[in-house]
Amino acid sequence: LLKNRGQTVGKLAAGTKIVSRDDGQILPLAPLVIKRTIIMGLICQIPILGGLIALANALAIFRGNHQCLHDDIAGTKVVQVT
Repeated sequence: LLKNRGQTVGKLAAGTKIVSRDDGQILPLAPLVIKRTIIMGLICQIPILGGLIALANALAIFRGNHQCLHDDIAGTKVVQVT
């Protein structure tokens, strides 16, 4: 689903998908997973600081653009599927 449609099971149920912030296209799977999941996961493993970054990542959804830190790192955005 993520490779072909830009959706996880949860995003499919919610009617959303992950696309490039620049052109709105679905991103290749490997860079998407590396940037959105692995990099953020490694950063969050840093003692004390990692927990604060994980909290900041979750709270970033309340910013004006409604994007988390992993979206900033990966250059992605979540959009509604029409």
